This record gives sequence, structure tokens and C-alpha cells, in this order.
Amino acid sequence: MTINTRQVLRDFRSARLRSVFEAPALTTRLDLSCGGIFVPQTRSWADYWRPVTRLGHPRMDRALRQLGDAWQKYVASSFDPSLMREYCFRYFSLLDEVLSAPDKVAPRRCGSEPCRPY
Repeated sequence: MTINTRQVLRDFRSARLRSVFEAPALTTRLDLSCGGIFVPQTRSWADYWRPVTRLGHPRMDRALRQLGDAWQKYVASSFDPSLMREYCFRYFSLLDEVLSAPDKVAPRRCGSEPCRPY
């Protein structure tokens, strides 16, 4: 099925679809039903980022908190373009921390067993 750009724009402007992106959950997937309706899949911020927090690395935790703050401001502003740069910077800062510290990270333990990422 091809996606009609006009429909995407119309649907994004619709209150229902826009409310999905403005909700305090992350949209992880956006499917298009046979009827042409967007069906979002979402996860909570904590659930989505749990694999990173379980690593127990203070710099990653700080970068994730900063990303969370930037994300909340960006969403609350209805995606004000002036806040996009900070959000992207915080996202790539977290990515840099994760990629630069694999040998320094020891997974946190859940009881006597290592925590599973999912």
C-alpha cells in the first residue's frame, strides 16, 4: 500500500493522531490499516529506555535524564522547531555515551540474577 502524502498531513493535523505524539509515551511504530487509518504502537518512556538504565552507568543515566527533559519540553511545545536542536543534541549525546562505554558497563543485577534487557 502506498502512502498518500496529503492523507498523512491531514491525519497528522487531526486531533486523534496528533494526541498520540503529544502523549507522555513514545510512539515506537505507526502502522497503516487497510482502511487507511494510522494505528500507533506506544511504550512508556521508562519501559522503552529500561535496557539503558539497567546498564548502571552514571554518565548514561545523566544523558538519558537530559534527553527526557528535552523530549518533554519539545512535546509540550507542540514540537516547536526551536527546541528540535536541543532534543536531537541530547539524543545523540546519549548515543555517544552508549557507544563509547561498552567496556565500562556492568549490567545492574535484579536480586541474584542479571536484569534482562526486555
